[in-house]
Order: sequence, then structure tokens, then C-alpha cells
Amino acid sequence: MNLRKALFVTMIALSLMACSLVSRWLTSATDTQETSLPPTSETPVVINHPKPDLGVDVQPFIDAGCSGENLYVMECAVDSPLRELGCDFLRSAALVGGLDPAYPAAICLRREMSGEPPDPSSFQMTGCMAPLYQSTVISVDGEFRLVSSSDDFQAYFEPIESEDEALSYAQLVTGWDAVYGRQVSPAYTYRAERIEDTYVVKTEDGYLVSLFSGPEPLCGCGVHTFYQQDVLVRPDGQVEVIQSTPLYDLEVCID
Repeated sequence: MNLRKALFVTMIALSLMACSLVSRWLTSATDTQETSLPPTSETPVVINHPKPDLGVDVQPFIDAGCSGENLYVMECAVDSPLRELGCDFLRSAALVGGLDPAYPAAICLRREMSGEPPDPSSFQMTGCMAPLYQSTVISVDGEFRLVSSSDDFQAYFEPIESEDEALSYAQLVTGWDAVYGRQVSPAYTYRAERIEDTYVVKTEDGYLVSLFSGPEPLCGCGVHTFYQQDVLVRPDGQVEVIQSTPLYDLEVCID
């Protein structure tokens, strides 16, 4: 990988770390609770859970001309069909192997310097100093398709019928992260007395999935807050935010 490409891949990774992308179609439940907790000097109790084995198959993307040293960020060749969709790079979508049907999925990224994507309505802007267009791409029977609305997600993946499927689906729809192996860090100012890894609970209405978002605000210098986001994934594919809880603050510059 040449220096120019290495620097750009690094910028992509940093932008994605800073990104908390919430899909335009995410529904807020009428009983959504936003818990506002002041900072605490107490060390929080941390509850860890086993990380599920839900890795996604990236081979279709490799076969289509996208590659990278660690397959986390893959550059797509100029003549790749994914470039025609607007994907300069792909980012592997973690823990989405629970989707049913098991269509391989990845995050499609286009550099702002490349110009608008062929279908701007399928992308959202993200990032700070290195802005990117972002969408989701799936491989369906050898063809690549952008998934860009709630109707798209529901058409491809409903009904949602298992904990694994709910976890994978919730991550793609919200853009929030499943996190495992949490540890207390002295760099954070904690707001919650208890921090728990991602978990999924089956309910009468669907599946309650605990994900994580942040930082907020996305860019700039100052205090940035990270949140636990509890969402309900209904069998028909609707996703509702049930509760948003601030977990910790980090004072840093994000550019």
C-alpha cells in the first residue's frame, strides 16, 4: 500500500470511529426515555457477555475487485461493479452474519473528492475533516444492491425471527455498534454506575437490542458523550429507540 493510500485509509478509519450515524428512517417509540445522568466519581460495575460468532462473508466483495490488507477497509478497483454504485471503499460490517437471508453486507464509502454518488438519495454524509458518503451494500445472487431506506431493509430481511438476526439487523439499520469486552478506562468520566456489553432479549413485541453510539457532538474539541441505545426490533423490521442512556464523557479533539 503506497503512502497516499495508507494515509487516506487511516483518515477513513478515524472518521468512522468518530461517526455515530443514525438512519433517517429510525423510529422513536412514544415512550422513549432519555436518561440524563451527571458524572460520577464511582467506578462503574462492568458486565461482560460472550461475543457471538456472526462474522460476515466478504468473499463476494473480494471477487468483485475490492481488497485491503486486513479486509476492514477495502479499496474497490476502478473497474469494479461496486465503483459503479458509488463505493470507492468498503468497510466490513461487523457481526451481521446473523441476517436471514444471509446476504453478505458491507458499508459502502465514497470520498467527497470523488463527487456525488450516482444515486445521492442512497447515501448520507459522515465524518469530520475527511467527509464521506456512506451507504450499505449487499450481495444478492451475484448482484450488488444499495440498501437505503426502511422499506429496503424490510423487503430484504423481514421477518426478524431470532436474537442473532435482530442483533445484525439492528446494527445495519441504526449504524450503532455492538460492543463486547468492555473495561473501565481512566480516560473516561463515567455517568453510569453500571455498564453492560451488548445483549439481546426476546420480548412480546420483538427483540430488545442494546447498542452503543457516540461521540456526541461528532466533531470538534471539548466533552464528547457516548451512549447506550436500547432499541426494539419488531418482527416486521421496524426499529424503535426505547431508551438512550449516557454512559461516559471523553474530553478530546475530534477532527
